[in-house]
Amino acid sequence: MQTAIENGLHASPWTDPRKGAHVARAARFYLHSQIEAGHGCPISMTFAAVPCISLQPDVAKQWLPKILARSYDARNVPVDQKQGITIGMAMTEKQGGSDVRANTTRAIPIGAGGPGGEYELVGHKFFVSAPMCDAFLVLAQAPGGLSCFLVPRWKPDGAKNPLQVLRLKKKMGNASNASSETELRGALGWMIGPEGRGVATIIEMVAMTRFDCMIGSSAIMRAALSQAIDHCRQRKAFGRLLIDQPIMQNVLADLALETEAALALTMRIARALDHRGDEQQAHLIRIGSA
Repeated sequence: MQTAIENGLHASPWTDPRKGAHVARAARFYLHSQIEAGHGCPISMTFAAVPCISLQPDVAKQWLPKILARSYDARNVPVDQKQGITIGMAMTEKQGGSDVRANTTRAIPIGAGGPGGEYELVGHKFFVSAPMCDAFLVLAQAPGGLSCFLVPRWKPDGAKNPLQVLRLKKKMGNASNASSETELRGALGWMIGPEGRGVATIIEMVAMTRFDCMIGSSAIMRAALSQAIDHCRQRKAFGRLLIDQPIMQNVLADLALETEAALALTMRIARALDHRGDEQQAHLIRIGSA
């Protein structure tokens, strides 16, 4: 986490939006994910939260400086005591699964409410990604419909936000980064974007994490190929190394081609992100990353 954040894997295209910034960041993320893939989730979500939070300028002014900071602070303390912070995400509920419009978590306005306003969130989230993060983008039903909220682990007054982790969950093949099942018991949150437009607001984050899934998957393929080749250079069958057996060479060649193809497609989408103002590139991102 520290190496990733110090090298800007969570923020570099936003802090230094030069030509090819997304391609350069994708290349670094690709290399880093081959060493330890589990840390990619909080790095990716912190990266992807920036376009979403930026839709609410008053909240962004307070939160973005520490989200973009190249400082990893693992302490569980209020945000104002930290040099840098990470952001998670909470959308899924038992009854809806991926159909987030079926969400039942309620958001009750404190005062006038509205975009940037304070709300109390009450409900149950079945899948909260990276529960060690400092705040979470959460979908909940406001009076005007499903809306997006930024919910911190600590309140501004220094009290713990009533966001209770009921249990941690292992992700398939990932022992280093749990998800969690969480209850919101009147948790404080700020509305991000227009009321009733929660899906449209958080889709910016979803799209960017989807792209990072391309990078991470391509990286795992490369790591697996490297291990397979290393194994075949040492293991013998019928008196010859596996690497020298013609059929095994064909298998490894197929894996290598698929690995290169995955990387090529990933980097093509990264290039499209660097030109996302172009309508054709925007369509390519939407279809290609999914």
